[in-house]
Amino acid sequence: MRAELLAQILLHRDEGFLRPLLVVDVIDNRRDPGRTLLLRNAFAARIYASAARGVLAIGPAPSDLLRPAAELLVKLLRHRAIGLAELHNAFWAGMSHPVAPALFTLDPDLPVGD
Repeated sequence: MRAELLAQILLHRDEGFLRPLLVVDVIDNRRDPGRTLLLRNAFAARIYASAARGVLAIGPAPSDLLRPAAELLVKLLRHRAIGLAELHNAFWAGMSHPVAPALFTLDPDLPVGD
């Protein structure tokens, strides 16, 4: 999906709502991991700039870490009082993968939930 199309979908909401937090993941590309990270970050930055209050860009992760990563994210997202920076730091601390997640936001103290 192109960033512009996703932004249009996200902005087709009532103006009274806080823009969403998005979690973006990418497929593990062992042939060109650097390019994969650059593309992940470029996509996340474009979505953030146009339609989100924050983007947590995770991955690429090996297939054996996908399930633990998803379970950790679900556990962390259940805490509605958590801020974006706290979510980023807790997710990074809980993962055993060397690729750091990237957080795109102007205000890291914004809440994860509405």
